[in-house]
Amino acid sequence: AVGEQGMIVTTRSTHPDDPGQRSGWLPYSVRVNGADHQGIIHDVAQLLADRGVNVESMDTETVLAPMSGTPLFTMDAVVLLPPELSYRELSLELEAVGLEMNVDVEMEPYKG
Repeated sequence: AVGEQGMIVTTRSTHPDDPGQRSGWLPYSVRVNGADHQGIIHDVAQLLADRGVNVESMDTETVLAPMSGTPLFTMDAVVLLPPELSYRELSLELEAVGLEMNVDVEMEPYKG
């Protein structure tokens, strides 16, 4: 039935992470806001993957702007930066992606 709807479902076994595996990794919050359009999540996630960043959680939402009805996109993510990647470096790269996508991207230390 799922295949008839054009969906593909993939499963795989998972195991808990080794607690020492991410020793020295630091948590940050990433927030993206802007007019909704195709490719926002893809471009942000691609940059994070390319830089070896681990995405711990990601929530997205699209709402209509009160006056214009324009779809507005918000993404909130908690990410772990590997020790060799600086906050400043990734923040500047995310800012560049935001400029290309015409969205605001903010990154700050995760406050839990």
